[in-house]
Amino acid sequence: MTVATMTLHGTLTVLGRPSGEAIALISGLGHVLLTVGLILLFVTLGKRIPAKPAPSSDPVQA
Repeated sequence: MTVATMTLHGTLTVLGRPSGEAIALISGLGHVLLTVGLILLFVTLGKRIPAKPAPSSDPVQA
């Protein structure tokens, strides 16, 4: 969605035509969805990747 509206906006700019408010709205919505998706990705990764265990105070480990 974001890439499509960026392409459309760029094409209209090169052709010298004004791009409307709808293109800006759709592009902004695409950026919001992209941000939400990245946040969900990192939250899921944080839950799935185990934390590094704390080092033991016992000097002898097998």
